Amino acid sequence: MKKVLIGCGILVLVLGISGAIGAYYFVWRPAKAYVAEFAKLKEIPQLNQQVRNTTSFAAPTDNVLTTESVDRFVRTQQTIQTTLGAKLEELRTKYRTLGEGLSANRKPSWSEVTGAYKDLAGLIVEAKRAQVDALNQNNFSLAEYDWTRRRVYEAAGIPLNGDFEKILSDISAGNKPSENNSSTPPPESAAVVPEKNRTLVSPHAKELGERAVLAAFGL
Repeated sequence: MKKVLIGCGILVLVLGISGAIGAYYFVWRPAKAYVAEFAKLKEIPQLNQQVRNTTSFAAPTDNVLTTESVDRFVRTQQTIQTTLGAKLEELRTKYRTLGEGLSANRKPSWSEVTGAYKDLAGLIVEAKRAQVDALNQNNFSLAEYDWTRRRVYEAAGIPLNGDFEKILSDISAGNKPSENNSSTPPPESAAVVPEKNRTLVSPHAKELGERAVLAAFGL
């Protein structure tokens, strides 16, 4: 009986050690890596504070772009693309995968959404850092750039997915995405997009489409 009890004790000890090792390798270590990667998104608000132009921006009431604003916007995105290099294609690929997951018939769970963004975290932060540098080079404030981005893509006929931008904004601020994830106004109808905007944007339509992934994340 004594030997049996000792044997049971050893078995419990071994199982306890095995369980601790298993918990470390299959639970704690992956969770620790998840948190570390996901925490990178918290850098985005800090990076926004590095934009030098902090003047208030009064959007034109007629929503008409100027040649100068379109040229600055295009240069800004070209700079971001050059800085990211091949990583822009990586971001585009992950964006497509994420889009397929979030556009499924069933609504993705909070863990699925955050898991998808965790895989994108490093790339998004790197793209954001490139954007801030490009904004400073072209004297854009965040507000002016955001307004210009929306008007440019409306004129190009390229819809922006507000879900991604809103989810990213919520996660970056440490908040759980709201039930209504879309913060981007519905695309304006063809009748209300100023014709001048179409004329100014038309020569850049192809390259804008190639960089639409940046706009999808508010970049």
